[in-house]
Amino acid sequence: MILKFKENETIKVNTPILNNDDHHDYQFIKWEIIQIDDHHYRYVSVIKITNYFYITWMNEDVVLQKEKYVENSLISYKLDTPYKNGGEDYYYEFIGWDKSIENYHINEDITLYAQYKKLNK
Repeated sequence: MILKFKENETIKVNTPILNNDDHHDYQFIKWEIIQIDDHHYRYVSVIKITNYFYITWMNEDVVLQKEKYVENSLISYKLDTPYKNGGEDYYYEFIGWDKSIENYHINEDITLYAQYKKLNK
């Protein structure tokens, strides 16, 4: 990339190589030139960082789903209602998750466990 910072002066700079990981995506946006004084300039890369967090939905010791969400996204469970086997004279009714997900904006990795109420038949 060629940057022009004075009328007839240019400098060649490489676009930064950014390594994404499981929790972050880095995207180079542009170079900015900041004048420090009459003879000195600083070249600053503008980078967009997207943070991700994971939700693991559990039914006892079984992983129902692991999802990746962008930071501050509202979460929601998208699969069928979790189910737990009962016995001859009782059954289990799903009553929600061990933490409230209503209006929950994700900002950390979390694991949520299905909760049940035991009822007589």
